[in-house]
Amino acid sequence: MKLCSTLLKLASIFIFSIFLSACDATSDTTKTPRVKPEINYNVLADLLRNQPGIIVNGSGNNVSIIIRGNRSIVSNNEPLFVLDGNIIGNTYAEASNGIDPNQIGSVSVLTPANAGIYGSRGSNGVIVMKSKKN
Repeated sequence: MKLCSTLLKLASIFIFSIFLSACDATSDTTKTPRVKPEINYNVLADLLRNQPGIIVNGSGNNVSIIIRGNRSIVSNNEPLFVLDGNIIGNTYAEASNGIDPNQIGSVSVLTPANAGIYGSRGSNGVIVMKSKKN
């Protein structure tokens, strides 16, 4: 008895799903796939402005990057920049030379508390970038 009722339920679900797919097939609306727009960045600062936790001040070559506020009144407050595991600079000017921001696949921010693996160079935080693999 239980087997018959279970089979009847499965058959009704199967028939209902066929009915729904038939209704979808005859609808006049066409579904276009959602394509994520490719954003073209001119400079590295444009890319970093969109990242949470990063403060970008200035424009052009006169850019200052700060992670979660100033650490010192006297010395440099800029984070360490790392691209594909290689340290590329301690200032924005050093990091932005030779980098095409459109080839950067991901950016992650390490706060000073989490940047211990980079030693004293990471005391102002670290911006870790990974390039797109072609």
